[in-house]
Amino acid sequence: MVSPPQDSVGDGYDPFVALTTMLHQEVAILDDLIFRLVKAELLIEAREARFLGLAIDEIDDRAAELGEIELARALAARDAAESVGLDPDASLGDLVAHAEPALRGVLGDLHGRLRSLSEEVESITDNGAMTLRARIDEARATVTATERLDIDGDYAAVISRSLSRNPGR
Repeated sequence: MVSPPQDSVGDGYDPFVALTTMLHQEVAILDDLIFRLVKAELLIEAREARFLGLAIDEIDDRAAELGEIELARALAARDAAESVGLDPDASLGDLVAHAEPALRGVLGDLHGRLRSLSEEVESITDNGAMTLRARIDEARATVTATERLDIDGDYAAVISRSLSRNPGR
């Protein structure tokens, strides 16, 4: 569990350093989340349903961690904004602009990386949803074809036709 930064400034607490720490952690969690999303997508494409539940549990765990770190980042951002006289809801871009020069570059890089990773997560989840829908449609088609067989039907022929329509299998 992530420990949110202190609410008050004092005893060496630097809200911009705390914000930088939270952003580093958020980037690391997003990187790991992307890895796990890609792994789940590959499992779907490979039709390895027996491992998909584990992959989804891992994604859920990372998403929960991401929620915790986002809350901690919001608290650190609020403290940083207040420490330089900005509105507590100031954007990360505004905070970067008001950071000390020594942190400005690091915060700017982290801000850019965060945006890039967020876009990548969105792209992967959109693509994964399309892949999953395609696999569900294939499964439905196979089930429908199998149900059409009468008792003396040739099950192997139905499976063979299904596989020939999906050569990547």
